[in-house]
Amino acid sequence: MGDFYSCDDSCYYEESHPTKDRGRRSNDVSIDPRVMQDIRTLARTISFIHEHKRTPKNDIMYLWTVMSGMYGKLIVLLMLAFCLTEVLQNDVEPFTFQGIFLIYLYVGSIFAIICIYTSVIMENCPSLSTSKENLTKPGDPEVGSITSFGTLKRAHISRSKTSRTSFYLRVGALVFGLVTLIFNGLEIAMHSTMKEDCAHDVMFAHPIMQALFTFLQMHFLFVNSEVVVEKFGQIARFAFMHLVATNLAIWVRMIVWESANDWIHVTYAKHNVFDIPWHAQKVLHLHDCYQNNTLGKLWIGSQEQFFPFLIEYSLIAAAVTYIMWRNVGKEHMRSLSHLSKTFLEETMHEKRARKGHWKVDCRSASKGLFLGLLVLVGGIVILIIFFVMKDQEGFEDKMFWMCHGSQIVILSLSVTSSLIGFWQIPKLAVSSTKPLELDRLLHSCTLIGVYIFSIFGMIVGGIYYEDQKMMAVFCTNALLFLQVSLQGMLVAEASRRTCTTRLQQLVKPGRQVITFLLFSNITLWILDSFITHSALTQEFQAGFYGTLAWGIISRISLPLLILYRFHSAVILVEIWKNTYRTKAE
Repeated sequence: MGDFYSCDDSCYYEESHPTKDRGRRSNDVSIDPRVMQDIRTLARTISFIHEHKRTPKNDIMYLWTVMSGMYGKLIVLLMLAFCLTEVLQNDVEPFTFQGIFLIYLYVGSIFAIICIYTSVIMENCPSLSTSKENLTKPGDPEVGSITSFGTLKRAHISRSKTSRTSFYLRVGALVFGLVTLIFNGLEIAMHSTMKEDCAHDVMFAHPIMQALFTFLQMHFLFVNSEVVVEKFGQIARFAFMHLVATNLAIWVRMIVWESANDWIHVTYAKHNVFDIPWHAQKVLHLHDCYQNNTLGKLWIGSQEQFFPFLIEYSLIAAAVTYIMWRNVGKEHMRSLSHLSKTFLEETMHEKRARKGHWKVDCRSASKGLFLGLLVLVGGIVILIIFFVMKDQEGFEDKMFWMCHGSQIVILSLSVTSSLIGFWQIPKLAVSSTKPLELDRLLHSCTLIGVYIFSIFGMIVGGIYYEDQKMMAVFCTNALLFLQVSLQGMLVAEASRRTCTTRLQQLVKPGRQVITFLLFSNITLWILDSFITHSALTQEFQAGFYGTLAWGIISRISLPLLILYRFHSAVILVEIWKNTYRTKAE
C-alpha cells in the first residue's frame, strides 16, 4: 500500500515496507495521507474565497491589471507603427521615430530593474549585520554566497519559488543573452571605428543601452525572484509589463525592419540610382556605409546567424516577465495556506529523511541514448558540410537534398518514436502533477509558429507536387506538422506520469523514447538555428510568396520553431529526470 505525499505542487508515491519499517515507525507520529490532503484542500478553498471576495482593494488591483495590460499593448503597437512608417515610401528618414522610442524602452527597463534591486537592498540593509548562521541556515538554497550579496539573494530567492522556472530554461536564457551581448559588442565596435557618420548619433547609443538592458535582465531572469512582486504592490505591474513589452517590441522591430531591408535590396539593389525612390536610397546608403568598415562587414554578415538567438532570448524573457506580471499581488492571498503547507512540508521532509533520497539513473535508456547520439553526430556533420560548401558553385542541388533529406529522416524517426511512446507511456502510474504555467505559455505560443511555418511550406510544395524538390518541401513540412502534434500529446501525457511500483521503477516504460526525442529535438534545434533560416532552404517559399511577404512570415514563425525545439528539449529533460526517478535505499 502506498503513502501519498505532497511536495510543493507535485505529488508522487513511495513504496513502503510495513514489515521493514514497523519497528522504527512505532515512535513516530503518523499522519494519515487523507488528513493532509484535506488540509491542503481546505487551505486552497479559503484562499480562493479570499481571492475572489469583492473588496475595494481587489477592484483597484483589477483596474491596475487592465491599465498595465493596455500600456503593454500600446508599446508594441507604437513600435509596429513607427517601423512601418519608416519603411514605407514617404519623407520620413530611417530611425526618426524608432530611434528615440527604443531609447525610452531601454531606459525604462533599466530603471525598473535597478529600482527593484535597489529597493530590496535598502529594505534589507539592517540584516547585513545578521549572523552568518542565519544567512546560511539549512534550508537556504544560496548557502556559501558572498556575505555582501547574501542579503539580496536571501531577500528574494527561495527554492520553492525559483523551481517554478526550469533551471535549464534559465540557463538557456543566459546563453542566448550572452550571444546578444556579443552581437551588441560587435555593433558598438563598428560604430566606434566608423570614419563617417552613417546614421544619427542616437543609433550609437542603441547597442550600449541594449547591452546594459540585456545584462541586467539576464541576472534578473536567472535569479527569477517572485518575492519582488510581493513587496512592491501594483506599481510593479507596470514595471513587469514594460519589460514584457520591450522584449516583444524588439521582436516586432526585427520582423518589420529586416524584412523591409531585404525587400529593398532585392528590388532596388541593381537599379540605376535615378530610378530608386528617395526612401530606398537612404536604406541602401546606410547599408553601403556600414560595408565600408571591416567590422561593419562582419556585423552585417553575422546578423543572419545571430538573429535567431536574439529573438529566442527576447521571447523567453517576455514569457518569464509576463508570468511575474500575472503574479503581482497574489502572494498575500496565498498566505492563508502557508501554515498548512509548512506543516505538510515538514512532515514530508521527516518521512523522506527516514525512507531515503530520490535518485536518477540511466537505466532503460541505452538504446534511445545511442540512437539519439547517432542522430546528433549526423546533424553536426551535416552542419559542418553546409558551412563549408554553401558558397561553392554547383553544389546548390546537393545542399538542398542533404538538408531536406536529413530533416525528413530525423522527423520520421521522431514520429515513429512518438507512436511507440503512446504504447509505452500509459504503463506508468498517473500522478496529479500539473505543468508549470510558464511551460504551458511557451508551448502554446511556439506551437503556433511551428504550425504557421509548416502550413505555408505545405501549400508551396503541394501546388507544384510534380517537381521532386517541391515534393521534398511538402514532405518535410508535413512531417514537421505531424511530429510536433504527436510529440506535444506525448509530452503532455508523460508529464503527468510517474513510477510507483517496483516493476515500473525497474522497466521504466517509455524512457528509451523520451531519451531519443530529447536528442532529436537538440539536433533539430541546431539545424533550424543555422540551416533552416538560410535562403538555400527557403528559396521556393520566397519565390512563391514574394520576398517581403515570406520575410515577414518566416521572421514570425521560424524563431518560434527554433524556440519550440529548445523548449521541448528542456521539458523532455525534466520528464526524463522526474518521471523516472527512483528511491535510493
